[in-house]
Amino acid sequence: MTMKTRSITSTIITLVFILLHVFYMSCKNRSNTQHMFVSHLLDVPEMKEKEFISHFQNTYLPIWRKLNDENILDKLRVFKLEKIDSTTANELQCRFLILGQLVPAANVHDYLQLENVISNHDTNDRLPYRLIRTDVLHCLPNAYLPALDSQGTGEIAFYIEFIAVKDSADFIEAYNNLMNRYFGPLNGVLVEEGKLHSIFMLETTDVVYQKDNRCTWNQIHLSGDFPDYKNINWDSLYTDTFRRTFLCELDSVWALLPPKLQTSFDCEGQQIKELHIN
Repeated sequence: MTMKTRSITSTIITLVFILLHVFYMSCKNRSNTQHMFVSHLLDVPEMKEKEFISHFQNTYLPIWRKLNDENILDKLRVFKLEKIDSTTANELQCRFLILGQLVPAANVHDYLQLENVISNHDTNDRLPYRLIRTDVLHCLPNAYLPALDSQGTGEIAFYIEFIAVKDSADFIEAYNNLMNRYFGPLNGVLVEEGKLHSIFMLETTDVVYQKDNRCTWNQIHLSGDFPDYKNINWDSLYTDTFRRTFLCELDSVWALLPPKLQTSFDCEGQQIKELHIN
C-alpha cells in the first residue's frame, strides 16, 4: 500500500468515525418521549423580591409539591433573570422565570388549571408581581440534555436566551432543522465532554397568557454552566468543537439561521433554591 493510499484510507476512516459519532449523539439525544414544559415570566419590583419569594413559598410551593407527588409535575425551577442583554433591557429588569417540566403522560391544560397561577393573578391586583406571559413549550428532539450526574459540581449557572425567530412557518421550520441537525448535537458533545452541564432548547407551542404584544419570543434556550465557565473561551470552544464534529465552519452554518427579531434577549439565571421541585 502506498503512502498516498494509506493517507486516503486514514482520511476515510476518520470521516466515517466522525459521522458515526454525530449519528450516535443524535440518536442518544433524541427520544420518543415528548418533554413538555410550562413557563411563567414575571415582573417583580426589586423592593418586593422577598415578598414575592415568600408568597410563592406559601401559596404555590405546596401545590407544586402535590402535583409532583401525583406524578404530574416532574421538575420545577425558578430563576431570577440578571445581566440582561437586550435592546429593551430597561423594560426587562428584575424579572423571574418559572419553568416547570411535566411528566410525559401529564395533560398540560389540567396542570395549568390545578396550578392556578394565571387565574389567581387576574383576580388579585395586590400581588407582589405582575404576570407577563405564560407559555406551553416542548423540547426539540436533539436538544434535551440533562447531565447524567450533577453531584459535586458546585453551583450551576444558567445562561438563558429568549429568542424571537421571525414568525413564519418556513423560518421556524428552518431554524428548528438547524438546531436539530447541528446545534443540539454540538451542545451534546460539550455535555458529553464535561464542558457544559446541561442544555435545553425549548419551542413555544402555545401562548396561554400574554400581558401585551411586546413579548414575541418563540424559543427559550437554557444552558447550564459549571462554576469555572467564565474561564472558558466559549467562541473558540464552539468553533473548534463544531469544526471537528461536522467538518465545516460554524460561521457557514450560523449564516443559515433565520433572522431574529429585536425583542430577543439574553440573560443569566440565578436559581431560587427555596422554590425548587426536583
